Amino acid sequence: MFFAAQGPSLDIGVPDVCKTPAVPIPHIDIGLGLMAIPNVPNIFWSCMMAHNKKTKIPLTFGDTAGIGLGVRVPSVMGQSKKITASNTFLIKGSPATRVTSFTKQNRGNVNGILATPPQLTCVNLCA
Repeated sequence: MFFAAQGPSLDIGVPDVCKTPAVPIPHIDIGLGLMAIPNVPNIFWSCMMAHNKKTKIPLTFGDTAGIGLGVRVPSVMGQSKKITASNTFLIKGSPATRVTSFTKQNRGNVNGILATPPQLTCVNLCA
């Protein structure tokens, strides 16, 4: 799988069930890899700073219509953080993340995945 980097990637979580004025509705929760912090400032994949398991996306969107907050966790537009990573390839002491890494989004209201690759040249084949 391709390494995660500070590029145009998407963390997608479905269904993010939030309370709307009428009834709870499932939303698609999206996190942009371009907004991720803290990244690794001295390792680059295709001219983009590398991401590891400590990297989080502080703000997700797509569930903003659920003004009554989430059903499982009372949150809207919460952070996205990676749950799985490559445990045998470390970047600055933390496992490297890659496409298909599982995510916990909106403070745990929905589980998702890093679905789109930020770059298409550097591949992580480690376990």
